[in-house]
Amino acid sequence: MTIPTPDESDLARDARQLALVDRVIGLQAEVANLNVTYPNRINALEAELRALLTSRTWKTGRAAVSPLLFARKVLRKIKNRRKA
Repeated sequence: MTIPTPDESDLARDARQLALVDRVIGLQAEVANLNVTYPNRINALEAELRALLTSRTWKTGRAAVSPLLFARKVLRKIKNRRKA
């Protein structure tokens, strides 16, 4: 019984398949790492944002700026009515 010898195209195809499998395994490992890393970071950032939004400084700044935002909105509406 003779064993068929692979030609160059078979070897190139096998090499490409092995390279793709290696790449997939590497990407799976990277995704697993990101799934562990980012939820912790996201939770920390959400907690930091909640602390910021409930701080006295944020509330004071919001109260100081809100009349200006309201005035700007009113002026925009007036300007848009004049154009129409």
